Amino acid sequence: MGRATRTTKRIALAAGMAMLFAVTGHPVNAQEPSRPAVQQPEITEKVRVFLKRLPKADGDTELQSKLKQRHNAAIELLEARVAEYRRGVRDIRTVFDAARTAAEIKLQMADSPEERIQILEQTLDIARLLEKHMQQLVEAGVGARSDAIEARLGRLSVEIELLRARAAVKK
Repeated sequence: MGRATRTTKRIALAAGMAMLFAVTGHPVNAQEPSRPAVQQPEITEKVRVFLKRLPKADGDTELQSKLKQRHNAAIELLEARVAEYRRGVRDIRTVFDAARTAAEIKLQMADSPEERIQILEQTLDIARLLEKHMQQLVEAGVGARSDAIEARLGRLSVEIELLRARAAVKK
């Protein structure tokens, strides 16, 4: 696996995890109300844009149409997995997998370096949200330190990729 593929997977994982927590909040609080309450992450406009379905357009080529269908199916899968997780019929891993798939597809659809930068900026906003939330969970005694470290690693990976993308555009 090449460096670019690993970096894309890390970015997608960070975005996927962040989307999950932005959409669902932390599962510990939902399932164990006796634990200390932790402020749920604020769903920003960038998160909403990142999760938005892509509409069909009259001028779409067959490829563009299929890419949009795949993107929308990934978002639909994520929403279904979140709902199933909330009902207790799925474990958290299936939600993470669906979120990671949606994030990977979003990055793959970037048509230009500028669009990739825009997606990475959205992803960074989400990664920062996740890192803050995970740290709050650790401080409240209901989160794992390793999860907070993983969130920091994800944020740093996105920041590095964003710096590289911006540098490539300036060349």
